[in-house]
Amino acid sequence: MRKTILFLSWLIFYVGSAYAVPMKGPYFLKQGQIEVGVEANFVARRDIEDITTNIQSSQFFYCMAFGLFDWLNIEAKYGSGDIKNDQYNDQKFYYNYNWGGGYGLRIKAYENHKMKIILGAHHISIHPDPNKNTDNSTHRVILDETQSDITLSLKGERFSPYAGAKVGHTRLIRRINSERATLRSEENYGFALGFDYMFKKNVRFNFEGRFVDEYALTSSVSYIF
Repeated sequence: MRKTILFLSWLIFYVGSAYAVPMKGPYFLKQGQIEVGVEANFVARRDIEDITTNIQSSQFFYCMAFGLFDWLNIEAKYGSGDIKNDQYNDQKFYYNYNWGGGYGLRIKAYENHKMKIILGAHHISIHPDPNKNTDNSTHRVILDETQSDITLSLKGERFSPYAGAKVGHTRLIRRINSERATLRSEENYGFALGFDYMFKKNVRFNFEGRFVDEYALTSSVSYIF
């Protein structure tokens, strides 16, 4: 019951605000464990209303997760990202790499000797450099996403595949000089397929693909203390 209340409270508080958020895979930290690593996230297509092209982005992060309890992990990431193919007035804009970050939590809802079910809620935001090279105006964008998801994984000694479903809320916040507009994603539902592979007891490789509301690939390598 406490897990359900905590998860619902998080969603009610946060789902009003969120781009390309990995589900993180089936590995779950025990209480007091720490995981640190690096992550690369490549978004080939994200539909945004009123933009005829598909937004693209490449993102790179340093990541950390902490086992607050055996059933609750919290996480954060910081790095950089760019945004491609933002279209405005028949022009396409590229915004070079600048900072981005995110945070979230995961709850272990069920586990037996064969499978594991994890609930997650995540937020990520990308703040690339302004574009100052066209029409004598300064164009800025922020790509912002909140996501809740569920994953079902099979437990293996080294290789653990998983599938997941998600609901997300994506915003492209565009500012041209002093004028601001907020554009939203056309689709909010998607799914993911991925796997964890344990090179050693404390070295984890994760690979994940996400589909429908976005087409994206994520890979990461992390060390568990």
